Amino acid sequence: MAQSEAGCPCSLAVVAAKKYFLPYREALVQAFGELGVEARGVDRLEEAGDAQGVLVLGIHSFAHPRRCIPESVILAGIHTEQLPTVAAGSLQFGHDRYRVFLRDHADYDFLFDWSPVTAAMLGRRFPRVFHLDHGCMPDVGPPAAAPEYDVVFIGAPDGVDSRRARLLEILGRRFRLFPEHSGLWGEKKQRAMASAAIVCNLHYDHGAAFEAPRVWEAVSMGAFLLSEPMADASPFRAGQDYAAAFAHQLPDAVAHYLAHPEARAAIAAQGRATATAHPMAATAGRILRQFLIEAALLRHPGYARRRRLYRRVRWERLRDPVFP
Repeated sequence: MAQSEAGCPCSLAVVAAKKYFLPYREALVQAFGELGVEARGVDRLEEAGDAQGVLVLGIHSFAHPRRCIPESVILAGIHTEQLPTVAAGSLQFGHDRYRVFLRDHADYDFLFDWSPVTAAMLGRRFPRVFHLDHGCMPDVGPPAAAPEYDVVFIGAPDGVDSRRARLLEILGRRFRLFPEHSGLWGEKKQRAMASAAIVCNLHYDHGAAFEAPRVWEAVSMGAFLLSEPMADASPFRAGQDYAAAFAHQLPDAVAHYLAHPEARAAIAAQGRATATAHPMAATAGRILRQFLIEAALLRHPGYARRRRLYRRVRWERLRDPVFP
């Protein structure tokens, strides 16, 4: 991988296709630019052009990436979907996602995962999988001083066994629930979060996964986040940076925090402080450092021939509690 005089990669392409990841892609591209790296966001692998490093956001969206990316190019990815772990559960949803992971993971030189729990599990089974802080999203302004709604949830409103739909129905009977959940992107999404007193995080599966984008986006803008328990939401801590409640406790928790705006404000302020302590430039720097390490390893005799010979682990072994 060619390098500039400063020792940085000359060019990176950041690939993302889903609308869900486009704000993050643009934030990363901007952060790479602040580090003096030429980076650009593209929608398809074929558009990476002559970039000397490629970073894929959401590897499940791109089948067989090495059919488009030459062997001479360092290929990295951020695995963004939750996988099953003993700590976080999510076994029903994670089963299919693991099959997708096995399909393409060996095409990559290294991978990141936003979830500390998932990264630790994968790192014990596959070489060169690392945890990556999602990073603070750009400032989009604070929530409204006098919110129009009590609760907003943004995401697929169904979930495994329709669990999200049932929770939203319960909340909607008692509170002013923002009427839309899906199809909210860009400024519309930001206005939706800003318009409610409480941003809710409901799990897709029966587990304790870390839905990093939803959590980071809400906390970065200074919104008050109420979430079902998460196995590890590092660097955020329950009761300090966000509030946590089990599914059956959510209605009472919403009522409590609506009645105590000072508690909401204190938690939201601490959450934003924690988020801003992890700027996107630091996340971009972590990614860049791994690209540089990979470039150095490629110069080692024999390494290039072996670097993607990953070990496959069957789904049944992943579920085994002996391998937490």
